[in-house]
Amino acid sequence: MSRTPFVMTVMFTWSINSAMSQDPVIVTESASTLGKGKMEMGAGVEYLTRSVDPSEDIPSSLFRILVGSIRGGVSENVNFDLVWKGGLVAEYGSRKTMLEWGDLSVWTKINFFEETPYRPGLSFRTGIKLPNTRYSPGRLGNNQMDYHSQLLVSRGFDGYAIRWMAGFSIVGDPRTAGSQDDVFSFALASLLEVTEHMETFVELYGRKGYQDHGEKLVGRGGLTYSSSSWNWSVYGLVRLAGDHRDFAGAFEFSERWSVGFFASREITVTQIDAD
Repeated sequence: MSRTPFVMTVMFTWSINSAMSQDPVIVTESASTLGKGKMEMGAGVEYLTRSVDPSEDIPSSLFRILVGSIRGGVSENVNFDLVWKGGLVAEYGSRKTMLEWGDLSVWTKINFFEETPYRPGLSFRTGIKLPNTRYSPGRLGNNQMDYHSQLLVSRGFDGYAIRWMAGFSIVGDPRTAGSQDDVFSFALASLLEVTEHMETFVELYGRKGYQDHGEKLVGRGGLTYSSSSWNWSVYGLVRLAGDHRDFAGAFEFSERWSVGFFASREITVTQIDAD
């Protein structure tokens, strides 16, 4: 019998993995990774609004359509993620509407310590935001490539989990060439299993920058229902401190409130050698 060692069959199997483990449903990501050969894909929609004086150039509300993410486990302890803000539909004080592409971000997460009964999990996550969205004329983006880094810690208990994030970002200034803002961020999240198929979370996220409108504090919460093959999530945000202006992009936690819906599922890719 001849062997064909390089021929393989790729088999897809579906399994449940909580959608609340990842952005955009919850900002404070888990320190755990998906694992080699696993992928998670999802899409959703968000609506954001804030109180502003009537203005031709400051958006008062925003729809993000087809907010999406694709995440892959390239090894047991490394994730590679693509996160897109979706197509943007913004409304201004004069009832003017503007369309724009949302920003695409590319992330890598490396898990240094897996979670055990005696210690929390620890990961480092770094990413870049590509300059997909224009600053002019609608102030929906900053035309800049931004850099982000995060330290993630998470610990799970019986039906309960807590997460912590500390981050640092370099955000480009769309108004002045070569100018930027250094932004520090933090987040704390608590997740609770309500039933076998339902989870809820509450989250606190804050940021501090040195330029105009860099300080924000928001509260977030949501609910996820897991069916046999899909995770369905609803979530929302309320701004607790800081003004309605953004340093470099529209609605970067400056909205008065927002709501979102997101659906995701996991794909496991199994490699089988053929004889």
